[in-house]
Amino acid sequence: MPSKTSKSSTASKPKGKGSQPRDDSEDELDVPPKEASSNGQEAPPTNDPSPGESAEAVDNRCLEEILGSIPPPPPPAMTNEPGAPRLMITHIVNQNFKSYAGEQILGPFHKRFSRIIGPNGSGKSNVIDSMLFVFGYRAQKIRSKKLSVLIHSSDQHTGVQSCTVEVHFQKIIDKVTTHS
Repeated sequence: MPSKTSKSSTASKPKGKGSQPRDDSEDELDVPPKEASSNGQEAPPTNDPSPGESAEAVDNRCLEEILGSIPPPPPPAMTNEPGAPRLMITHIVNQNFKSYAGEQILGPFHKRFSRIIGPNGSGKSNVIDSMLFVFGYRAQKIRSKKLSVLIHSSDQHTGVQSCTVEVHFQKIIDKVTTHS
């Protein structure tokens, strides 16, 4: 029997009276964690660049050492061999995501689903954006400056504070046909 899996993500607006709007794009910057000294206080930076110097760290290892420190890639989750199982998206559940007010179920999708077509303004990009959101892409990759822009906003649906997207998968095995 085929197995089913789903993956979901949620975004929400800050709560509380008088709270300032948050620039969610800052949450996604690659900022190294702050170091603490032995007494629990934040340690001062140790490598302050001199004026005119770059703040980038220099790796003095040779190329072989660097390449040797890279772990091997993980084995593939799926293969393209005939008769091997593969994952397919069965349906997507959007709740208050961009143009989708309330809960909207997209699908069921055919096992050969591979493209989205439609006229301008029909929501093709929002379907792709919802999948990118679930798979953890940054807001900039989802055509937004802030994550809060992904939450549905319209005159008919006021006060929406969060959005949720679920992508449901199913592992299937295609029948192998031989041509004679």
